[in-house]
Amino acid sequence: MLEISMIQMFPQKLRSVFRNVAKEGRYVQEIRLRANRPVIIFRQQAGTCIYTECYLTKDGEWEPDVRNAFCISTYELEELLNHLCNYSVYAYEEEIRQGYLTLPGGHRVGLAGQVVWDKDAIKTMKYIHFMNIRIAHEIKGVSEKVMPYLYENGRFQNTLIISPPGCGKTTMLRDIIRNVSDGNVYGKGQT
Repeated sequence: MLEISMIQMFPQKLRSVFRNVAKEGRYVQEIRLRANRPVIIFRQQAGTCIYTECYLTKDGEWEPDVRNAFCISTYELEELLNHLCNYSVYAYEEEIRQGYLTLPGGHRVGLAGQVVWDKDAIKTMKYIHFMNIRIAHEIKGVSEKVMPYLYENGRFQNTLIISPPGCGKTTMLRDIIRNVSDGNVYGKGQT
């Protein structure tokens, strides 16, 4: 499922480059795309919270050497933005103005470009030349060990989740939400 949601992020013309990234999606934390610059992938070392930076070749292979890296063009970034917005960028203007898009599967795309101001507020963003795609990971059951600590007398308690970047805070939170919504042995389901 993750592989499908990841490959569908990209327009047909770019899918061959990103096919291996999608296949290895469970290890990918983020994809950095900058106009006319090498594509950077932050990939998790299996079983750790350690991420390494690597690049893609034009054939979609992992590459530690930047000299062999695929550089995404301004046109390809524009095509990607159009694709992510279902070819109706105006319909996503509010999200773009805030600097991000939320995609199916919970993936998020941070955007950077030229900001257009209207008085003291951002009106829109244009000439987007940078995208940072954060890959969402669902791991059902990851919150099972912490669930007993989140309840007192059947009532869910205020909770703070702290960890270094890339160690699964959002993944944990999503599983906690699923457990709280569905109900569990510590408390009944709730919103």
